[in-house]
Amino acid sequence: MKLKVNNQRFSLVQVAGDNKVILVGAIADRAYKDGKVTDEVVGTKYQLVCPAAKYADFYVKVPEPQKITAEEIEAATAPIEVTLPGFVGRFYRLDGASDYDFTARADDIVIVVPKGKEKGADA
Repeated sequence: MKLKVNNQRFSLVQVAGDNKVILVGAIADRAYKDGKVTDEVVGTKYQLVCPAAKYADFYVKVPEPQKITAEEIEAATAPIEVTLPGFVGRFYRLDGASDYDFTARADDIVIVVPKGKEKGADA
């Protein structure tokens, strides 16, 4: 039996080296029909970097409305750490391609509040 890379699923810790990553961008995830993008928004694609994995970057699709805008991300004065409940990543290769690409999805994105900044904490 051959081991197929595209059949393997990876956790966030396996991909990023940590259960937290840094949010650097967000765009609407749109539906496709007949191989073409439509105007139907089906969720959000978040761009992330992984400090524990030499700042490798990837996108993750979340089937929820955008929780933080690109403007808020750009205006942040500190890195925005997030966790991704239900994260699953996998490699895939298009027919005829020699290289693999990476795709990921998660059930949600949760912003990690820095210690001392929790709701109700005295600053």
